[in-house]
Amino acid sequence: MNEKTLNSYEMMLILAPDLGEKGEAEALTFVRDIITSNGGDIYHEDIWGVKEMAYTIEKNDRGFYAVLNFHFDGEKLNVFDQPMKLNKDVVRYMILKTEADYEIKTLEDYEEEAAKEKEENEKEEAAKEAKKVTPKKPVAKKAPVKKVVTKKEAEVDEKLKDIINDPSISL
Repeated sequence: MNEKTLNSYEMMLILAPDLGEKGEAEALTFVRDIITSNGGDIYHEDIWGVKEMAYTIEKNDRGFYAVLNFHFDGEKLNVFDQPMKLNKDVVRYMILKTEADYEIKTLEDYEEEAAKEKEENEKEEAAKEAKKVTPKKPVAKKAPVKKVVTKKEAEVDEKLKDIINDPSISL
């Protein structure tokens, strides 16, 4: 028999925010059962809990988030469609195929990256502000450069003055 190679997938799952611990556990078990009963295996879960959503979905501003990483036969992905759409506890879900070198990041990893980025941005902004506030040093005025006159130039200048001041010469 020809054995299929399972692909790696990541599912972002948003559940209704008001399920409570028991309801959240039941909804997650429902999704896990779809995966495992169809030959898949879950190798990582990241439960984010209730978070604010970017926009309102089905009158919900918040949702219970979970991320599941699993191996699954890509030809069977359609088995999620009907059960997930009919389950009233599932607000939204998305399944993405991941590459072999895909690095799993948890919510904590993303939060740490965001905090570091925010800190770096604040440092950059502070440096920009410091440059704006720092008064520029006054530029020292340079002393006028005195022209060095050679002896021959001085003689020519004297002769010109004499010619200019000579009343017998009209210009």
